[in-house]
Amino acid sequence: MTSKKNEMCAKIGRWCASSRVLFPSDDRAILPDTNYHTWLQKVTFFLHELDCFYTTSEGVKLRQCEADIQSSSDVVDLLNGLYEFSEIRPFNYWTDPCLIESFIQRKLLPFNDGELVDFETFTYYLYHAQQWIQCLSEILKEFIQKCHTQNVGRLHPKIKHYFAVKSAFQGMLMGVDSVVSLAKTYDPFAIDRAFRYTEKGNFVPVKLGAIRTMGHFYGYHSLRTFFDKYFCGFIAGTQPVPLLMTSLPGLGKTHHTIANILAHPELTLILGTPETMESPLPELLEKLGKRPYRKFVIFIDDIDTRAVDWYTFRTYVGGSATLPPNVTLAIASNYPFPPNVLNRGHTILFPLFDPVRCTEMIHDYLRGMGMKKPPENLITVIAADYTECVGQKIYEDLSPRTLMRYLDAFRGNADKKKRLLDTAAANVFTRPDPDLFFESNVARLRALYGETAIEDLRKEVMHKYGLSS
Repeated sequence: MTSKKNEMCAKIGRWCASSRVLFPSDDRAILPDTNYHTWLQKVTFFLHELDCFYTTSEGVKLRQCEADIQSSSDVVDLLNGLYEFSEIRPFNYWTDPCLIESFIQRKLLPFNDGELVDFETFTYYLYHAQQWIQCLSEILKEFIQKCHTQNVGRLHPKIKHYFAVKSAFQGMLMGVDSVVSLAKTYDPFAIDRAFRYTEKGNFVPVKLGAIRTMGHFYGYHSLRTFFDKYFCGFIAGTQPVPLLMTSLPGLGKTHHTIANILAHPELTLILGTPETMESPLPELLEKLGKRPYRKFVIFIDDIDTRAVDWYTFRTYVGGSATLPPNVTLAIASNYPFPPNVLNRGHTILFPLFDPVRCTEMIHDYLRGMGMKKPPENLITVIAADYTECVGQKIYEDLSPRTLMRYLDAFRGNADKKKRLLDTAAANVFTRPDPDLFFESNVARLRALYGETAIEDLRKEVMHKYGLSS
């Protein structure tokens, strides 16, 4: 073989050696997600075929566009396929995150002040990262030039520009600080505030629906204060303790949790599923724990506490393992948590929706509209009108969720505003019937928990009003 062919094969050999160091056979545990895994597979296969081409096809030209199109794909086809898979994203969009992850997943980067660095190991991987990207860049450049020299018309015309983009690992002296800075630049969680953790182990950005900001939550003052103190403490460095929330449906567990997380720009929301609480949990915690410069809240909503195997949760919360200091869990359910889970987290029981909480929400809403001291008569009239709308089946139940929908409609209804203001001013009106709230709560409690819950509710109400059981 010619010296050029020997040189090309040597570069491919060096690239393969560094690739085995940086990305072991199970590279799914190293790479950011399956797209990068697929990209690296395509690169590896292309270089394998290119090596075969140079070692077995001496003197044979690359097939031209007029050649037998029924033949199996050759190296030109593979390079075109790699370009098309990249979706016109720059070359370094793929290379640099792969290289950065090889450092992050091995915990070689000191993201916290004063954190010790294993310089010997760091230097070893940095050498292979730079050799990996330098060899790959030169191989592609030389092969593309060969294609142009031989007038290979099948090569995509924009490939030469695509692969001309340099990696940050090329042509510069890199130290620990520069790699740390690069890691934050290519942080996959920098593109959004909320992500869904998929069955494949990927983090996919999520566009959330109509989540109210904290300025548009009304009533439930103690809950709102608790949420704010909890998340502020987590951000400040308090050892994470999971948040365990339980209540009837419609009382605001989901909206309160997501709105509070999004209200703190330091937090990143990770949406899991009930299945995440079992076998996928250790891998998820490990992935997030390797990014200590970010704070993550894993939110598991609508979990059936009776159907979950809590073994993994108990292992990582108060068991033989611990939660990473930058990760906490928020779990919401319509059912009570088991006793051996309750003692491992902060428990929040969302109170039942009753006339007091209804009027409290209306009071805060009117203050938000600019009334410094909302008249009690007006609050009562609005509450009565809301319960009447529920009775007429305009809304499906009495709950904070439907009250907010009522208030949203009230805001834009000038005729209703005038009518209710006039009714309040006349001082002749009916008050909302407490029995309606009681009956609504009883029906939902019975449906979810059975008759035992009804007896507990009866005792709670009698105790509240000072009555003997």
